[in-house]
Amino acid sequence: MAISAVTARGRESIVHIQGFRMEFDEHAVIRDLSFDVRDGETFGLLGANGSGKTTTIRALLGIYRPTAGLLHVNGRPFQPE
Repeated sequence: MAISAVTARGRESIVHIQGFRMEFDEHAVIRDLSFDVRDGETFGLLGANGSGKTTTIRALLGIYRPTAGLLHVNGRPFQPE
């Protein structure tokens, strides 16, 4: 089942992350991260060293399996073509 997030302006979310949590060895490195990147938006993922930027991208691309949450690209989990 594909999940599609649509904004009030009617633009679909290209990237949808909701309630994302990532743990390594029972240590939570990302807790309850949620955001959407909508069609046509320019988006920047900013943060200090060690804040989870690379971990978020790796989980979004399926390199890491998230501990909890939804991470979707175009309405479904990322699948390389």
